[in-house]
Amino acid sequence: MAEFYSILTTVGLAKVAAAQAGGDPVVLTEFAVGDSGGTYFEPVEGQVSLVNEVWRGDLSRLYTHAAHDSWVVAEAFIPLSDGGFEIREAGVFDADGDLIAVSKYPLTEKPAVGSGGEKDVYVRLTMEVTNATSVTHLIDSSVAMATVQYVDSHADRTDNPHEVMASQVIDAGSAIHENAQESITDTTLNSLMRVGAFGIGLSGVEGFAVPKMAGGVDVSTDWNTITKGGWWNKILGPGSVNKPAGGTGYWYCLALSNDVTGAVTQIAFPYGVSGNPGTIKYRTLHSGTWTDWIELLHTNNTGTAVTADVQESKVDTTESRLLTVGAFGWGNTTASAFPTVADCSDIALPTGLFVTSSSTADRPSGNGGILFNQVASASVSAQIFFDYITGEQYFRKRVNGPLEAWRRVLSESEDVQDSPYDTTANKLMPVGAFGLGSAAIGYITDFNTALTAGFYSYTSTTLHRPADIHEKGGVFVTTRYGDPSVFHVAVDMYGVIASRGYSSGAGWSAWKRGLHTGDVQASATDKTVGRLLMVGSFGYGNRIALSSADDLNDLLTGGHYKYTTGLPPANTPVSSAFFLDVVGDTYPHQILHDIYDNRILFRSASDSSGNFNPWVKIYHTGNLATNKSFSNPGYIEHVGGLIEQFGIISVPSNTVITITLPEAFPNAGLGVQCTYNHTLDDSSNPNGVVISNSQIQIRNSIGGERVIGWRVIGY
Repeated sequence: MAEFYSILTTVGLAKVAAAQAGGDPVVLTEFAVGDSGGTYFEPVEGQVSLVNEVWRGDLSRLYTHAAHDSWVVAEAFIPLSDGGFEIREAGVFDADGDLIAVSKYPLTEKPAVGSGGEKDVYVRLTMEVTNATSVTHLIDSSVAMATVQYVDSHADRTDNPHEVMASQVIDAGSAIHENAQESITDTTLNSLMRVGAFGIGLSGVEGFAVPKMAGGVDVSTDWNTITKGGWWNKILGPGSVNKPAGGTGYWYCLALSNDVTGAVTQIAFPYGVSGNPGTIKYRTLHSGTWTDWIELLHTNNTGTAVTADVQESKVDTTESRLLTVGAFGWGNTTASAFPTVADCSDIALPTGLFVTSSSTADRPSGNGGILFNQVASASVSAQIFFDYITGEQYFRKRVNGPLEAWRRVLSESEDVQDSPYDTTANKLMPVGAFGLGSAAIGYITDFNTALTAGFYSYTSTTLHRPADIHEKGGVFVTTRYGDPSVFHVAVDMYGVIASRGYSSGAGWSAWKRGLHTGDVQASATDKTVGRLLMVGSFGYGNRIALSSADDLNDLLTGGHYKYTTGLPPANTPVSSAFFLDVVGDTYPHQILHDIYDNRILFRSASDSSGNFNPWVKIYHTGNLATNKSFSNPGYIEHVGGLIEQFGIISVPSNTVITITLPEAFPNAGLGVQCTYNHTLDDSSNPNGVVISNSQIQIRNSIGGERVIGWRVIGY
């Protein structure tokens, strides 16, 4: 399927089918467009409206496609006056108001009036029906328009295709079209213009027609009131107010107006006489204020300036006066033609070129030269000085004060190194000098002869090479500290560093290998062989803290760990704080020290994938005797790992309660025994169940609150 297409809706399909079966034709009347809510929407047959309609109007035309007899084309015209939306969908509606066909439409902009991009838009929707005569068009002749293709197809026809009768032809000489201007000054948008409208093609004495002397000269109109676009109808004479000055005093006025912003531009053309052709002037009206009249220069008014309009000297700064060749030094070919300057620091100097001599004060060199002075404002200026003899250039600036000190412009030929090895003091180094910013500048044959600071390469044959670094491909750095002290640093291609120093008294020291971050663990559990440990590595010096996010089954790397607060890690045999030591690597062992109960538990991995054997308790002199507590609840720890826990508790009638054990079983609870305390009533014995390593539940199944004794065994 094409990206953009049309379909008949469910209602449209039914109505077209009924028309084809002999019923009334489908009468299409309206065309609507929408923006689909800002994104494209795939049409569906069940639609009864557009996704987001933005415009609706009458159909302009409905016809059968020239190449496909079963295709019906609907067209509509969206005028310039409607806009401010986008088109992504279209639909046609019948006389009953039902949506007959809907289309996914290519994105089309319809700018709003006043945006500067307003335009008429013609939209088209093509729908496929079996019999094109099943669809007809109820058209409003006031909105019907023709496409360019339709007009072109009729342009050369002489057979009267529309069968227009002579009696139907309107007398153009006597009838006035309803859409024409009412007068030649009518500014109604989209009205047809008459001959002479706004001064085009007709002379006259009223409205905006081409101005003539007929009826006398206009000496009373105020130029400020001429704001409508077009030619003023009369020649304006000397008595008119706010007219331009000069010329013969008689003018033609052309006004160009913007009805949206109210801005107006007036152009005054002279009514010239022999020997005084006059000049052209213009002015503008913006935000209610007229500018002064401005004269346009042309071939008939240049080169006629009087003496008062020309500079009196090469440094005359009188505003609006005409410059002469050589003004402010421009156009000169000899030094004597330049204006001179007595003091380069004179902030009153105007913009221009000036010549200096040996007597000129504050020049940057001992020679004479040319000074270029640039004034930006009363408080900001800049200067450039060109030395006659040396060719050197200097510059400086001034901002809210006196001029700064001169600065010399550097020269590539004199101020930059002649080669990457040039050691001339104060010369500028380009990229690559002594190997800076680029590849090393060359290979050295003997480390002991590398005495100039810079970056160099070495090879396996370079003498006095450090033994601890790779034999080739490295970079060698020499730095100097005083004379003849030298410091060497060598770095090989693997990042290994070695250094040594030289002094006149002790000679060359032995090479020493340097350590860097690459020689140290990347993390506390980094197992790279040969790397240096840090405080806290594998928990040494600072045990690694564990939290509920950890799992003891994942701790397979040797180290020291701790858990203090919060929920314990997964697969932890105790609920209180503990220390954990992991020993080994392939089949690690874990030893856990319960901080509060002074217990030690142990387990080992059964493979290298984190599968562990059950925890077992380690007995020692502190717990070799049975651990026990006869509190309520209480417990007894037997040698071998068996643990008994017991207690009595009052339980309401027909109630299940949860009891937290005084000691969590390291591995599992095995079973619960319950009896009613102080009674032989066994009509309905209480029962219990282990729900976790640290909790059990018991039930009182008879009426009335009873005291129940319980006992649970685990390991």
